[in-house]
Amino acid sequence: MNQYSINIKAILEERYPMTISDVQLLQHFDDQVFLITTKSGKKYKFKLIHTRTEERKDQLEEIAKWVGFLNENLAVPLPGVHATRAGELTFKLTIGKSSKTGILYHWLDWSILEQYGTESMWKLGQLLGQIHRLTKAYVQPTTHLPTINSRWMLKEVLPRIIQVREPFGLSEPGLELLHRNMTILAQYVEKEESNRCGFGPIHSDIHRNNIIEKDGRLSLIDLDDTVFAPYLLDLGVILNELADHPQSYQDWSQSLLQGYCTEIDEEVVAEDLQRSRSIADLIYADWIASLLREGRAVDQKKLMYGQQALSRIIAM
Repeated sequence: MNQYSINIKAILEERYPMTISDVQLLQHFDDQVFLITTKSGKKYKFKLIHTRTEERKDQLEEIAKWVGFLNENLAVPLPGVHATRAGELTFKLTIGKSSKTGILYHWLDWSILEQYGTESMWKLGQLLGQIHRLTKAYVQPTTHLPTINSRWMLKEVLPRIIQVREPFGLSEPGLELLHRNMTILAQYVEKEESNRCGFGPIHSDIHRNNIIEKDGRLSLIDLDDTVFAPYLLDLGVILNELADHPQSYQDWSQSLLQGYCTEIDEEVVAEDLQRSRSIADLIYADWIASLLREGRAVDQKKLMYGQQALSRIIAM
């Protein structure tokens, strides 16, 4: 157990009623993720998330409450949050020069989905349908979550992309088309936002590494990037990933939609689904633009995906 893990052990034992036998670092990206094992054998996942503002802490607490609501009603569990002795769902701490937000999840002893398939896509569609249907009954008068709306697109994302237009290879005609089509997308989300039944908290980052399975059931992890957005954006995100498998895309996407529509008991309009895929492209391009502006490393593969995402929006 390294010194960093010993510090985590002391921090958690101070805040939670537990005695820890093992702390294992699972991964290291913008946050640190640890598998925590107590002496009684219980397991938890502890995440230290870099926090620049108090707003991020409020977002994580709101996500934790939403997941708690879903867990009361879903047939399969999502990784719920374990409250501190003081009843807090998150807590702030300083490690070195960094301000972090700590959050302790109940560990789901499931496996990452090994591969996509027709059956797994139907089950994923059904799960998303359940989550979206239940969320429509989750009344939240205000939200701290990032909101995917017209202002975000035209006042925030577009200027950020323009700042790094050169790496994206955007010409003046390309920028004009991008602005025009982003305006069309902004009008779409305005319509969805005015219709509250089509707008709420969603996962927004569904890909194979965030889908887990056990005994033929599927669930989701890593809900830290939940946003307030059109529900269909969740489908747009996963459909964009399935498009990387052209030979299977038609069968997989059809199964996904069948499972989803069976659960929500209504059809999905094809144009709305395409708009959602374009918004998913915009989210990815904005992420790449943020990395470029901050001077962080962006490998050629990620940059290529960002360029392709913008190209699809320009061509829509």
